Amino acid sequence: MKILILDDDKNAQAQYQGILSDKFEVSIFQAAEDLLVQLEKKTELPEIILLNLQIECKCLVALFRRIVEITQSAVPIIILTSDCEAEHLGTFMLMGVTDFILRPASPSELIARIHNNIALHAKLRDINLLKVGPFCLDLANRVLEVNGVESPLTPTEHKLCLMLFKSPNTLMEKEVITTALWPESQPKEQSLDVHISNFRKKLGKHNKLLKTVRKKGYLLAI
Repeated sequence: MKILILDDDKNAQAQYQGILSDKFEVSIFQAAEDLLVQLEKKTELPEIILLNLQIECKCLVALFRRIVEITQSAVPIIILTSDCEAEHLGTFMLMGVTDFILRPASPSELIARIHNNIALHAKLRDINLLKVGPFCLDLANRVLEVNGVESPLTPTEHKLCLMLFKSPNTLMEKEVITTALWPESQPKEQSLDVHISNFRKKLGKHNKLLKTVRKKGYLLAI
């Protein structure tokens, strides 16, 4: 399992290596910019990120917000702090940090908290996934995954996707779909056709599973 740690304390860095390197693949960064560069590559997201709240940084809140934005909340984040009354701690908790550890922490506590946060995040992620055939819809982030390729969905595409995924192999009549998508208006039929076309493209090589039933509606054949 891969862990990214942001901490400019060299003594702490040596402790992390000694405690965690036998169980995890540890990458330690002294500067926030270097951590962000690594995350932005998106080659492989870590299982967890540890962030030292006392690190020198122009804006800790902006840094944390950027980490959440890059990872799309897909990675649990633990804050390391020597001050439980730290100025930004409450803000981070509201922004989605999963846990905080008061330093110094024992090796057993550090390892246990890391494992627990990874396991809990995995369970929550599974709860927020809707899997149908070769498709996997991330309900929380409105992202559709097809054969490992992720495509963000617009709010309208997300609603359309939910309708089709929750009733596979069932004809969804055009009138039913348009009423569900636009309950307070009466859009032209072409509007639905455009959204269907855009959504079909995001199904990748499985786009033919979305069938058009002429003059009636659409059906997801799984």
